[in-house]
Amino acid sequence: MKRRLLQHFKPLLMLIGGLILANTARSQYTTAAAYPFAATQSTFTYLTGATSLSGIQGDDVAVSGIPIGFTFYFAGNNYTTVSAGSNGWLSFNSITSSNAGNSTTSLSTIAPCVMPLWDDIDGAGGTASYKTTGTAPNRVFTLEWKNWEWNWSAGSISISFQVKLYEDTRIEILYKEESGTVNSPSASIGIAKSATDYQSLTNTTTSPTSSSTTFTTSISTRPTTGQSYMWGQPPCLFAPVNGTSANVTSSKATINWVHSANGAPPQNYEIVIDQNAGNPTVSGTPVTGTTYTATGLTPGTNYYAHVRGRCSGISTSNWLHISFATTLCIAPKVSMANITHESALALWNSLPVGINYQYIYN
Repeated sequence: MKRRLLQHFKPLLMLIGGLILANTARSQYTTAAAYPFAATQSTFTYLTGATSLSGIQGDDVAVSGIPIGFTFYFAGNNYTTVSAGSNGWLSFNSITSSNAGNSTTSLSTIAPCVMPLWDDIDGAGGTASYKTTGTAPNRVFTLEWKNWEWNWSAGSISISFQVKLYEDTRIEILYKEESGTVNSPSASIGIAKSATDYQSLTNTTTSPTSSSTTFTTSISTRPTTGQSYMWGQPPCLFAPVNGTSANVTSSKATINWVHSANGAPPQNYEIVIDQNAGNPTVSGTPVTGTTYTATGLTPGTNYYAHVRGRCSGISTSNWLHISFATTLCIAPKVSMANITHESALALWNSLPVGINYQYIYN
């Protein structure tokens, strides 16, 4: 009876454990000010096969009820739809007008929100669309403002931009410079939960400050094409490098690696030791540093150590593969001493590769 009950409870316990882990990953940031910020260079790719959002292709207009395609967590709450305005904002509220100027006073109306380029801009000559891609739990919702005028009186197309909402709770803004020029720009870029809880970029350089105390309303320079601003745990884009093995014996080996200089350090690493050259199909052992000692190995065997970075509950880098071979278990040299008619002392040299020793006499 106990065994049968355990068999029934095990899937339930696994489900509860999974929900707890998912909740932990999603609940780490309950305020907008708490989100980590990263500015990187990425690739801007126009949406294709997306759903048209013609309702914001004008001046001072907005559309509500846009489906995200999954439940998105932001600053303590879950959302399944967003609103978007022609003036360069995405709101988690239901908003159908877009004539509010960028200020902390107006922020109380559209927050909680993302501000990719909040200003009096115009989409009359452009197109807007949205699309959800990927499969759970790695889906991405993208909303695109393509060929926008900055500001409404610019008279030419000057910028395109996208907001990406990642199912793992990250928020990314991407930009593309268009051929036209800007006119009297004075924008705000950032994220906000309320008029007092926000992060606002100070400029559009490759390394702006994301301030939670000063709300900037005077941004006047277009971000360069491919510029990415991201809030939330940065993704593990780059695998660890320079993997080596050391102190290899018949039963253990020390595995070393180095964090890639191209990206933010991961929260930790995970390692899998097996005899397959390809990517592992199982989760690895968590490692906080950049070294790991594998034990209990078989003598004279070829092994692979697979290491990857882990940046959140579901964000991981590619695997780094490190090959090594354990040494053979060789016999020690034995000598006899103190021999009598009824006893003898057996002596042998210590081997660095041995776990223990066995002897037989007859």
